[in-house]
Amino acid sequence: MHCYVSRQLPRTGRTGSRFISGLRLCHTQLLLRGGARTPLEPLEPESYWRDTLPNEALLRRLTVGEAPGGPRRRRGDEVWGQLTERGVDESNALGARLERWLAEHHASSEDEAYKEMPTMVLTSPDYRSSLTARAVLSGLFPPSQRADAAAVQLRTLRAAQTKLHPPEEKEDEARQDTAMDLTELLALEPDALEGACECGSVESRPWAFNGT
Repeated sequence: MHCYVSRQLPRTGRTGSRFISGLRLCHTQLLLRGGARTPLEPLEPESYWRDTLPNEALLRRLTVGEAPGGPRRRRGDEVWGQLTERGVDESNALGARLERWLAEHHASSEDEAYKEMPTMVLTSPDYRSSLTARAVLSGLFPPSQRADAAAVQLRTLRAAQTKLHPPEEKEDEARQDTAMDLTELLALEPDALEGACECGSVESRPWAFNGT
């Protein structure tokens, strides 16, 4: 799962961009989620994992800001590949840590203005990733601003629509899509991100976590 969280300030923006115009980037957060891992012990039975899934009340809270046509949970009998309650808790805690970090690094007399800065979220298009992003936002925004968190619209990364294991000839195209997403997000010229996907030249402060 890849999720970009950005806080932005007003500026004169480019026309024709699919992102919000009239903004200047203040901070970008890149979240990386670990992939499949081999267990050291035998897996618990399916009934155990089913009990770890979020209940309907929690799912309603996390999806309150989703558009009607947004990602939806797979059929009810599907257990594998779903976000668990522990994953929600970890993502919420991550958002809270990010909020504290932002407060420490942007504390100033303009604090109130900073609280009202737009937040942009780019995420992969699957349902689990959207729930994870919502859980991060619920921690990023204090309880008094939960309505603002719900109002944040999730934007889908074009590169994330590529298959999980794309054919070799598609890899360059996927990297180019990722670079273009970041180009538009950072309001940079395309040449400024040449080679960014290979060498990690885009400056950011990553928080890596392995949720379940």
